[in-house]
Amino acid sequence: QIFKFVGGAPVRLATCDGVGCGSPVKVSTWSISSLEHMRPYPTDGTTVRDQQGQIFKFVGGAPVHMATCDPGCGAPIPVSTWSISHLDHMLAVPMDGTTVSTENGTVYKFAAGYPFRLSGCSSGCGFPVPVTQWSVDHREHMADKPVDGISLVAVDTGTLYRTSGGFTDPG
Repeated sequence: QIFKFVGGAPVRLATCDGVGCGSPVKVSTWSISSLEHMRPYPTDGTTVRDQQGQIFKFVGGAPVHMATCDPGCGAPIPVSTWSISHLDHMLAVPMDGTTVSTENGTVYKFAAGYPFRLSGCSSGCGFPVPVTQWSVDHREHMADKPVDGISLVAVDTGTLYRTSGGFTDPG
């Protein structure tokens, strides 16, 4: 097995074709499986390019498909398409509390994989990961709708909301 480090996480490659493997360093299976001095998934903002040329930016451990690199991609790390489709050392959806901002300034915070739009970033936003609005609209590696039973608190009013049937209601 061959792994490439992506944002501190060992991402398994299905092949070196088109992604380059350089001169692999041998490490024990235990080192990889126990994540010895490694991250469980890539850090926020790390970008990769798969063999088909698609760009993904990591948001809360999940590879979010980018339409363009307009919000910044740095130097995407080449990985195999298999790595993305099998989510090797990646999450299926962003972790709770992760925030993103789009090129038009819209900010979203994730809960149960769903991007909830925020009215602003006055508190609790951390460092939003820049992504394209297309990424949020297409919800690839994001939940399509809110999961029932999520509790949300409006920071400015303290109002408690719960999700039900794909909507948020005071309650």
